[in-house]
Amino acid sequence: MPCCSVVGCHNRPERGYKLYKLPQGSKNDARRKLWIQYIGREDPLPQHVYVCQDHFTDDQFELRRADHRKLLKWNAIPTIFSHCSVHKRSSKEVVTADLKHESDNVLKEIYVEENVKSEHCVKTEAEKHNSNNNSDEVAALMSELNTSRKEIYILRTVVSQLQEIINILINENDYK
Repeated sequence: MPCCSVVGCHNRPERGYKLYKLPQGSKNDARRKLWIQYIGREDPLPQHVYVCQDHFTDDQFELRRADHRKLLKWNAIPTIFSHCSVHKRSSKEVVTADLKHESDNVLKEIYVEENVKSEHCVKTEAEKHNSNNNSDEVAALMSELNTSRKEIYILRTVVSQLQEIINILINENDYK
C-alpha cells in the first residue's frame, strides 16, 4: 500500500489518511517542482508519489462538495511539515539572491512584530488574570499564542512559495 512521500512522514490510507498524487503532465511542471522541493525529495521519483492530507492547509481543499469528498484545489501546494524532519534545499533552486534576502527581511520583521504583539497581549492578559490565580485562562492564552505562531509560520511559508513560483515562471519565460 502507498504511504506519504514526505521525508519523515509515514501516514497511510489504512491509518485513515487521504493521499494526494504528485502533479503530473507538462502543464504542472512548476507545481511538481515545488511539491518535490517541499517534500524533501529529488526528481526523478518513482511513478507513484503521494502526499498525505496533513501537509495541506484547509484553504487548499475544495469547499462544500456535493459528494463530500475532500479534493485538493488545482493550485494546492503542501506547506505543513511540522512533524517531519527539515529538508535541505537543493542547489538547483532558482531564487534570486536579492529577492530572497529582501523577502526574508520582510518576513522577519512581520514575524518579530507579530511575536511582540502577541506576547505583549498574553502577558497583559496573564497579569490581569494572575490576581485571580486562574491558570486555565493563562494556559488558554498561551495555547492561543502558539496557534498564532503556527499561523504566522504557515503564512511565511506560503509567501516564500509564491515568490518561488514567480521566480520559476520568470525563468521559464526567459528560456522561451
